Amino acid sequence: MFCENCGNKIEDGVKFCEKCGTPVNAAQPEQPPVQQPPVPPAQDQYTPPQDQAQYMPPQDQTEYAPKPPRKPLSPKVKKIILFSGIGAVVLTVGLILLFTVIIPSTNKVDASKYISVSLDNSKKVYDGDISGRVYISDDNLFIDRLGDESVKKLAESEKKISDGSYSYEDLYNDISQYSNSSEVYAKKSAVSDIVSSLEVDCKVKDQEESTTNSSGSSSDSYGSARFKNAKKSDTLVVTIKWPTDEFKLKKLDQLEAVAGLNFDKNDKTVEFKLEDKLTDSKVEIKDKVIIDFVKVINDKKLITITGTPEDYPKAELVEFEYTEGDYKFTNDGADDSSSLDRNRIKVTSTKYSDLTASYYVSFDSVRQASEGDEINYEINSGREQLEDTDVFFKETKSKFEYSPNHPLTLDEAKSNVTKITAVITENIKSIDSSIKNSKDFSVAEIDYVTSKDNSDKDPVVYLYYKNASTGKFKEIQITHSYIRREDFFYGDANDSWSSYDSLQKCKESSSPFSKYSADNYSATKIQ
Repeated sequence: MFCENCGNKIEDGVKFCEKCGTPVNAAQPEQPPVQQPPVPPAQDQYTPPQDQAQYMPPQDQTEYAPKPPRKPLSPKVKKIILFSGIGAVVLTVGLILLFTVIIPSTNKVDASKYISVSLDNSKKVYDGDISGRVYISDDNLFIDRLGDESVKKLAESEKKISDGSYSYEDLYNDISQYSNSSEVYAKKSAVSDIVSSLEVDCKVKDQEESTTNSSGSSSDSYGSARFKNAKKSDTLVVTIKWPTDEFKLKKLDQLEAVAGLNFDKNDKTVEFKLEDKLTDSKVEIKDKVIIDFVKVINDKKLITITGTPEDYPKAELVEFEYTEGDYKFTNDGADDSSSLDRNRIKVTSTKYSDLTASYYVSFDSVRQASEGDEINYEINSGREQLEDTDVFFKETKSKFEYSPNHPLTLDEAKSNVTKITAVITENIKSIDSSIKNSKDFSVAEIDYVTSKDNSDKDPVVYLYYKNASTGKFKEIQITHSYIRREDFFYGDANDSWSSYDSLQKCKESSSPFSKYSADNYSATKIQ
């Protein structure tokens, strides 16, 4: 018989199950032997060959015992089995998506992630005047997605070529040292061809007028696009479009196969700060120092006219000093005899002590001009930037209204005798080389002389002086004199060669006071 608890076979007369210890019910009647139905005699029954071994179960194998009835599953267990089944289904679907959708998608190359910026000026650019191009960097893409050591070396070599520090012969030598050089170069060429087929457009965000040049007819519209007049804080909006032509798409498939890459061919528009793209650049971005020198000229009234209409008048600058930022502008040559030097502006920097630059202001001729005429002038020969500085001129050309100096009047001469004397005394050494110092010079008389027939429109001031070292008297003729900004100016001052023992003899030798021409002139003593 068998144990009711575990099904173990129990020998007759045993009171407890040797396997689980359950008491054996002695009163349980023995089961009658199961009678087998009679088997009819088989006809043509197959008899196995005598030498074929018949399967015999192992002698020590225990006979299979009937299993006890199962207990019903609890609701909790049923829920566990249910959700386990659902979880298995979800896992299966997730794995299918992972390997058929997600992984292939993440392995696709997004060309927009390899946008680079190249500036037109490789050394120094100015904020607000930044120009260059955005492009898809096939070098960076190649190194990132296919870059083993030989690939990196190749890309580095090609970059050196673009920098001008490498030759194609050097590149060939680099490639030839790798056993897979032909494969590397083929992949590199394929990536370059793919990138060059992309249409790229670039715009500066929120600008009313486009500053880009990426028209379809431009060679820069494929693989790159240009921008200009940008600030470092500007946001660039870059759009990348893939070819839609069937032939080009087939060509792309072939190139992808060579490169071993799968590109995401959806059109993309990305935005980025120009400054962020230039973080690792060695290009120096500087701020312009913009000088509105036309306004400085107008506000400070720097333009003046030298001479009278009869004395070849010129437009010039008066002496001034002006500071903008770290830069100082001076006209320290305003008193020089050369008008060119008077119009030369010297620029120094309070930040950089060794910086010295200069520029000129040039004027059109005023020789034939009339009162109220507009006269043109130009700053720095029309060049916007002052060389070797960060100074830029807001305007380089403008006009001013011509107002000529009128010849010195008698009333002006009378009221400015002191100034006339001071000016001649200051310049006496250049007028009369025989005067060694101002102590040798003393004014004896000053006369204001005009022609009665007005044949000489400009009056002449005759100054008579005595040389203390010689005791002799001489004459200085001061012509083309005028008052400008309450100061006395003259065109020429010429001394006579002769000297006299007395003032009277000196005066009589002068044409206005000689007995032969006295009737032609009006002379007024003003000192």
